[in-house]
Amino acid sequence: MNDLRLPDYTLRFHKSSVTTLLVLQLPGDPTPVLLSGDATGVLILWNLITRRPITNYHIETSPRLVALQYIGLASVAVLCKDHKLRIFNIGDLPRWKQVYEIPINTLNFANFVIENLGDAWFRLICCNTQDAESIDIYVFHLTDLHSLRRVYKGLKFYESLIPLLGDTVKLDKLGIAMKFVECNGVIYCGMESGFVIGFTMIKAKKTDGPEDEEPANQSVRIVYVSNVHYPDPVLDLCVTPQFILSSSTGNKIGVHDWRKLSYPNSSNENCPLVLTKDNFKRVPLSQVSHVKQVDDFLLLASWSGEIVVLDQHYAFIAKFVKSKSLLQVTENSKGNLQGSSATTLSKENSLNCKITSLQGISAVHVRTEAENKAMSATISMGKKRRLQKFIENAWCIVSYEDGSIAFYRLEEA
Repeated sequence: MNDLRLPDYTLRFHKSSVTTLLVLQLPGDPTPVLLSGDATGVLILWNLITRRPITNYHIETSPRLVALQYIGLASVAVLCKDHKLRIFNIGDLPRWKQVYEIPINTLNFANFVIENLGDAWFRLICCNTQDAESIDIYVFHLTDLHSLRRVYKGLKFYESLIPLLGDTVKLDKLGIAMKFVECNGVIYCGMESGFVIGFTMIKAKKTDGPEDEEPANQSVRIVYVSNVHYPDPVLDLCVTPQFILSSSTGNKIGVHDWRKLSYPNSSNENCPLVLTKDNFKRVPLSQVSHVKQVDDFLLLASWSGEIVVLDQHYAFIAKFVKSKSLLQVTENSKGNLQGSSATTLSKENSLNCKITSLQGISAVHVRTEAENKAMSATISMGKKRRLQKFIENAWCIVSYEDGSIAFYRLEEA
């Protein structure tokens, strides 16, 4: 693979910065789709084979969209910068139906996590509505707008970690929550201070209602602590089949083995908590704002607009960059292309287009007989060939500040 590559193709429809991406596999549809959201409240669902929008929706107040999560039941949660989390049912497209709305803190960069508890009950983990240094935990029923209950308010971990800190860590707070992910029943929270904290909810042995409906029926337990990025902030977290990966402003990726956690059950409730700090890999990139793993490829995106692709051994494979146009447009009729104001770029103005979101799609090498029959029944032979060509490759998907979404085919070196 060449060290520097242009996109294989680009999607264009958004008229403002694309701020968040989500790859979906909708029930009964053999084709993966892409959901994108932008800085003016526009959501677009893309057909990745025809490379055209399937449908779009504009949130009336035009808020900047922060994060997306598919929560099951044909529903997508959308975090908006107007301090609201909206849940839309997309099971009857092209019709979008908002089914829930929750006030939420969007004063920092943090996303959110929603856990499906079953029977249309969900648990929401997010920043506290007034203090971004603490966490709120809610439960709600998707069909009951009055079911929302805050089971934990202003949850902080600093005091619980004091015995672990010792003399090597000098801080009096963990800072704001920067990023959340969920893996195997544990919520991982990346903090401004560089800590990655894993916690879980302890279920009551007996309950008459939904498992997590009442505060008395649950408690929070910390099961993992790492200060691998201290004192630099955690910028991103992602889940892989073996690890939780974290990134920061330095040139190392935190590697958190979620398979070795001491989960709170009858046999290991009293396992001591250990502070982990040497669990990282050096990478040929700093200020890693986004990290993703797709099959055996590690994708890293930086504030400077570079994407680096590494293999499973952290060896360099390729780099992707989208350059800005050097021709600056001015409405001043007296201007000219020879003037220094039109050709001089400041140090703050990078030549690369700013990356706003990063996703990936894994390759599909084998399909079941049922999937093949479903595909043959719903699409033509021509579309089937294009679909097969698409799904047999792994892809890196990047959105940019200029509203474009680029696709790069991932290949071994």
